[in-house]
Amino acid sequence: MFKKNNYKIVYLLENKTLERYINNKDIHFRLFKELNKNYKFYIINISNIMKSNTADIKNLDGFNYIIPDNMDELNNFFLDYKILALIKIPIDLKFHKIFRCLKKNKVKLFSFSNLVFSYEDNVSLSLKTKKFFNLLKLKKLINYYIFRILILLELYPRISYHFECDQRRIDQLKNSFFFKLQNSFRMLKISYYERIIRINSKYYSEIINKNYKITNEYIVVCDTPMSHPDITVLDGRKDKDLIEDYYYKLHNFLKCIENTFRKKVILCLHPKGEYENYDNFKLLKKDFKTTMYETSYYITKALFVLFQTSNTINDAIILNKPIIQINSELLSGITKKKLLDFNKQLNCPMINIEELNKINSELYDKIKSETKNYIKYRENRLIFEKKKRI
Repeated sequence: MFKKNNYKIVYLLENKTLERYINNKDIHFRLFKELNKNYKFYIINISNIMKSNTADIKNLDGFNYIIPDNMDELNNFFLDYKILALIKIPIDLKFHKIFRCLKKNKVKLFSFSNLVFSYEDNVSLSLKTKKFFNLLKLKKLINYYIFRILILLELYPRISYHFECDQRRIDQLKNSFFFKLQNSFRMLKISYYERIIRINSKYYSEIINKNYKITNEYIVVCDTPMSHPDITVLDGRKDKDLIEDYYYKLHNFLKCIENTFRKKVILCLHPKGEYENYDNFKLLKKDFKTTMYETSYYITKALFVLFQTSNTINDAIILNKPIIQINSELLSGITKKKLLDFNKQLNCPMINIEELNKINSELYDKIKSETKNYIKYRENRLIFEKKKRI
């Protein structure tokens, strides 16, 4: 694709993004280390260019780390070398001078998407429809289309290489009108992506990199919280009594699961979940082990995994662990839509937490036999090259 000696590889980002990466180094710094080992690799914090003295992180041990104070310093860095850049900044016109700088210096951009999202286009469309009258979302939509026009006018750079794990998304991109038109008329430069390359998903890469020992010690719950900032924006805040009722029923459901299968339940919480305001969640916390940031680890130790819409279920699918979706009449509309779409894709068993009579010792044999339903999903969306680590 490109020769080591001819290119500088740069990662452009803001200070707040770098802070988030530092707080989760195991995931985000793996790519940095691979690039640093094989190429002339630089991390560029653009925060001071955007607003003076906002780049709080002054050093990054083990990496070539640059904090330009102005556009002249950034332009000077781009001289003499060919540059291939991954930019982790929003599609926003406030970064106009950054995008113009990249274009003028003929910087080739690459992007990657190694996550898989649970909902289909029709669910996404319904979310966007609900967002439409939110002024902030409308502003973002207008911003996006202006951004695309500036790309078409060749004032902003296009993505030279897009690395994508999900074959479904690749098919959608390649079947788009602009991509097809560009393939038919090579002189046109109208598609956002010049080249799309399939890769493994983050979930698969992390599993083979960490090399966990696989056991069947626990029953693991990948929780989708009832109260969460994103759900609140899209679907409104749920009544407190309704959420208390949900956690009470979930507690009874998990107790029944634990007693039936004689395995300890591990409740893996979402980092952005708003749990502590609810008394019946405290009941869950009292009777079950709760944890954050350890979901992948506990899935490797699971007899089977319970979930609603959490994308961490992809770890269980890669490991061929039996899975069950848990539903409830009390869930938000957005969660229900995503849950049903995920179920359509996976054809996995689903149980309402209100229906305790459906939990019995024969359930495990049923869900184990249905792991064959996930083969196509796993091959099309999660694993492209087996045993490849990044």
